[in-house]
Amino acid sequence: MAGPVAAAQVPTAGALGRMVVLGRLLGVFGVRGELRLQSYTSPPGAVLEYPALHAATPRGEWQPFRFAGARRQGEFWLVRIEGVGDRDAAASWALREVAVPRSVLPPPGPGEYYLDDLPGMEVVTLGGRALGTVSHLLDTPAHPLMVVVAAGDEEDKPRETWVPVVRQHVRGVDLDAGRVTVDWEEG
Repeated sequence: MAGPVAAAQVPTAGALGRMVVLGRLLGVFGVRGELRLQSYTSPPGAVLEYPALHAATPRGEWQPFRFAGARRQGEFWLVRIEGVGDRDAAASWALREVAVPRSVLPPPGPGEYYLDDLPGMEVVTLGGRALGTVSHLLDTPAHPLMVVVAAGDEEDKPRETWVPVVRQHVRGVDLDAGRVTVDWEEG
């Protein structure tokens, strides 16, 4: 089945290269140091399969860590982090993005792409009309949205078009050409 592979980008510099966010540690659960994890991967449990992850620090650096355990709770995972054994220690990990270097992700399969690949790509309609360039993605409860920005003329501000990243609208992604083809007509 072709389509996006869920992952979002957080810019970074340094030896790790570009980081791809796979989830977010939301908050502490209970008194034993568990944290709620929101996974952005598909399937959601795939985030747990990486042997080494990194968490964003308040200074914008990446701190390596490993999960010591995980269990499903509704739409979230309850996770334990190696070396974190109580609620107070876990609190310092709350509200952090969880990521891996892009280089450790498997290549997308035929007809697949990472959402992380879309920013910077040109967006054209099925009829060949240029809509602009993907600026970034917005995560919504229903599906991600591509924010496509077209340069304005001297009197206009740049124009944004929000295109849902669903098969109905995203008809093709050419990674080599840096182009996304969409079925989208502005009204």
